[in-house]
Amino acid sequence: MRLGVLGSAKGADAQTVLDAVELLAGDLSVDRVIYLGEDNALEDAAWTRAEQLGNPASLATAFLDRAAELAVTGDARALEGLLEVDRELQHLAEVLRIPKAPNRAIELLEDRIVLFIADKGTLTEEDIANAHVVVYGGAKEMAHARFGTRSFFTPGGLSGNRVGVLEVEGDGRIVISAYAISGEPVLREVAAGRTTKITVSG
Repeated sequence: MRLGVLGSAKGADAQTVLDAVELLAGDLSVDRVIYLGEDNALEDAAWTRAEQLGNPASLATAFLDRAAELAVTGDARALEGLLEVDRELQHLAEVLRIPKAPNRAIELLEDRIVLFIADKGTLTEEDIANAHVVVYGGAKEMAHARFGTRSFFTPGGLSGNRVGVLEVEGDGRIVISAYAISGEPVLREVAAGRTTKITVSG
């Protein structure tokens, strides 16, 4: 399992959002992309891309309308471009959004708990006690820190040109990586070790 992470798109344009999603879902082939922002940047990026196909009445009809037109007037290159746009829109639609704060989302990397939250200021002691890795939004710059058996990671905002990837290596270690949106790796660190402690609120 490989998880891709996008920070808030505040201050980033639609093309940056598209490029970031394509890097994770396409080039890096992550299993899931998770967005840490609490805005409508994903929807705005989808509309921006769809509008490049013409003037769609809705996202659902954008591809079909353009495909019908190109079937009559288009060439192979235009059809390939249309399929590329359709793939980008599909990748955007598949991005998971975490619930708005103070809610959070949880994913499992094998037997390790990864907690995703938009604002680390809303973390509770129970959240921290139960998570092996905490991934948070609301930060401008990328950061990774280890405290005991836990790791805290943020890719920073998309305006900082970074995305994150969490994965389990063959030896069972969780590895946290970050990439520039151009695809260049900028961070690769092993997350803090396992803990078997689980806290249940009474």
